[in-house]
Amino acid sequence: MENNAEQRGIKMYYFNVDIACHVGVDCAIMFQNILHWIEKNIANEKNFYDNEYWTYNSVEAFSKLFPFWSRDKTRRILERLRDEGYVKTGNYNEHKYDKTLWYALDFNGKKYLSICQKPLANLPNGNGKTSQPIPDINTDTNQIDLYGEPPKKESKPRRVTKVYGEFRNVKLTDDELKKLQDKWIDWKEKLEIFSTDKELHGYKYTNDYLALLKWRFNDVSPKQPEQKRSTFNDSIPLV
Repeated sequence: MENNAEQRGIKMYYFNVDIACHVGVDCAIMFQNILHWIEKNIANEKNFYDNEYWTYNSVEAFSKLFPFWSRDKTRRILERLRDEGYVKTGNYNEHKYDKTLWYALDFNGKKYLSICQKPLANLPNGNGKTSQPIPDINTDTNQIDLYGEPPKKESKPRRVTKVYGEFRNVKLTDDELKKLQDKWIDWKEKLEIFSTDKELHGYKYTNDYLALLKWRFNDVSPKQPEQKRSTFNDSIPLV
């Protein structure tokens, strides 16, 4: 049935239902595409860096593969797969100015291990040998188990962030932004420097708020309180 559809020129998309239940059909379709190319690279022993097999594509190229998504939506889907622990990103491009992201399976992702344990248990590892089933190392963490009883502990609320900075690349929650405003008089200047440096060097952080707190702002000094300007009357001596 599937082969017949492809022979008739009908483009088919596939996804893992368990992943779709967790992060939505869009993310599940994208994940299946990334997994497909990683499996090909494993079979061909290609794109192996830092003990991982990788695949790469630009947001623009992905949006052409999936014409029903805009570029912005494609970017959000890829970011959510990374944030939710399904994939991790890297940069192994030949030229430093090339910012095309590379993607590998994130076996350290907590939710990824829980949901993907069965379908991905037999993927070969970096040595070309069959891997053992992925151990469930998250028995005491907030995980979603679709194959057994739901955890008694409530899931940790997902960070809802907004983007800031000139390059719209600094992600902060409302509470985190309020803390920065209370901590720094010159929080706007620091945030803009951070945004510019992230864009310039292609830095990626799991939590921009924590990165901001540890960032070195050598060129920024807190604003001094404005002094009261003297007036003409102030200059007249009292007699």
